[in-house]
This record gives sequence, structure tokens and C-alpha cells, in this order.
Amino acid sequence: SRIGIWGHSLGGSVALRVNALVPEIKAVVLYAAVTQRYSNSSAGFGVYDLENSEAAFSVHHGTADRKINVRDSIRFCQQLEQAGKEHDCYYYEDSPHTFIRLGDADPLFIQRVVDFYESKLK
Repeated sequence: SRIGIWGHSLGGSVALRVNALVPEIKAVVLYAAVTQRYSNSSAGFGVYDLENSEAAFSVHHGTADRKINVRDSIRFCQQLEQAGKEHDCYYYEDSPHTFIRLGDADPLFIQRVVDFYESKLK
């Protein structure tokens, strides 16, 4: 009853797939995550299979990420909104793909994740 999952980069894609298969997951943290399926189309594909998910989502992405474009997280958050899923989306100004020990972004990110899990998994 208190299962959460966290994924960074390609691990975010894995977290989304696991979430689609494990209904017991209550909280999903995505950090600069691959949230759009790859395709040759600029439109990409829709979100992962979220129809059966009851999880809350916390999405985090740096605006200066050069590995995974922040637009993917923005689009994913729009898709969560359209699907009626509980979610929070945070964008960290001028932060890269991984912001460990980089200014204020890292401690803020960590605190938001801790607060999210505490509120969703109690």
C-alpha cells in the first residue's frame, strides 16, 4: 500500500512502464525522464498506458537539459492533465539533465521529492 517509484532519464521510461503493470504503485517521480515514446514523427506517441494507473505523478526537469528536451516533460504534464491524473510539474531554470550539487536546484528537487513521497505514501 506504500509503493513509490523514481526514474531519471531512460529510467523514467522504465518507471512509466512499471507503473502501467503494477497497480499498487501510488507515487511516481520522473526526473528529466523519457516520457514520449520514440518515433520518426515530430508528434511522437501518446503517454504510456496510464488509463489504469491511480498513481500521483511528480515531474521534474531542467530547462537547460541538452539530453532530453524539457518540452517532452511539458507535453507529458499536459497529457497527465488531459487524462485527469494527479500531478505536479516543476521546471528548474537553467539546470541541465542532472543537477547534483548544482546551485539551488538539487536541494529543492530533493525536498520536493521527499515531501511528495511523504504526502502520497503515508
